Amino acid sequence: MILIQASVLGIAAACHAQPSALPPAPAGVEVFQRGGIEFSRVRATNVPEFNPPNSNYGGPFGGGDWDFGIARTELQNSEWVEFMNAFSHVAIPPDQPWSSVLERQLAGWGIGIGVTRIGTGEAGRPIWAVDDWGAVRPIRNPGWFGSALFCNWLHNDKSVSLESILTGGYDLRQFDGSNAVTWAGIPRAPDARFWIPTYDEWAVASFYSPDPGGAGPGRWWTHLNMGDAPSIPGPPGIGQTSAGWDVFPDVILLPVAAYSDSQSPWGLFDTSGGVYEWLENEYPATSLRMFTGSLAGAYLAPGVTVTEQAGWIWDGLPQDQALTGFRMATRLVPAPAAGALVGLAVIARGRRRFL
Repeated sequence: MILIQASVLGIAAACHAQPSALPPAPAGVEVFQRGGIEFSRVRATNVPEFNPPNSNYGGPFGGGDWDFGIARTELQNSEWVEFMNAFSHVAIPPDQPWSSVLERQLAGWGIGIGVTRIGTGEAGRPIWAVDDWGAVRPIRNPGWFGSALFCNWLHNDKSVSLESILTGGYDLRQFDGSNAVTWAGIPRAPDARFWIPTYDEWAVASFYSPDPGGAGPGRWWTHLNMGDAPSIPGPPGIGQTSAGWDVFPDVILLPVAAYSDSQSPWGLFDTSGGVYEWLENEYPATSLRMFTGSLAGAYLAPGVTVTEQAGWIWDGLPQDQALTGFRMATRLVPAPAAGALVGLAVIARGRRRFL
């Protein structure tokens, strides 16, 4: 492992804490591992659509029957470095629409703090090492394209080839980094095993509680971390979120799940704070991709109270400029106790989708 610089070692102790395992999810939530990532199973039926009065999403969301897995944390450096290093030696042809953006992507987009370049691969791209401290920090700026590449890689069982990252959950072979028109309109494959969640999926996993107390219909929370008001900013153990906590640089050095008591109804961490998260949706006004959640720190504080609310998203900025990460969703949820595989039809905003 590489050494941590002395300047990093001097920050607040709260920012050094790294859980050896994630805290337990709320009672009744199924948790499972897939591709080295811990997922919660989101399984709910007859979810009523939610259409809060204060929303910029453009309509109701979340209604229908749901059964899918979603990562409990934003993607971490340990997972991203494995991906980047796997392709340090893979040659990229120069004459494809995706050639230049893929070359730049694999040269280091998404690398977060606590990661150091230790060498050069056969294709001239960096080889990275991540220490224990950096391993549990969220990745930064992978772009929507990079997020889709990672989903394809897991879909193809981490096979190391250009085909394994350009096809699978998403067909990225027409993606052109110099032509924004090609950034939208890339659908999820019907047989996708891993994907970037839609807002409907993200919202159900972040705001919806099924059958609270075991009786009666489920409910929609208006704010993240199961609240009807914004979470309280502050350090772990005192505050509830890093969003709005005005302490720099400590606030951006926090590990995932630093706020162990701040979870969604399905056991998701850092939907509030951490980094913004890419979504599969396109933003209607620009035809670019959307992202959601809220960002650590107070330098974007005017938007914090907005993005903490159900129904608020950010439109798709250029993919290498937003402080974003993402959390995986997966089709491979655990089988029911009887051992039979079940595929539930999901109705989301008038469309039937099989997860």
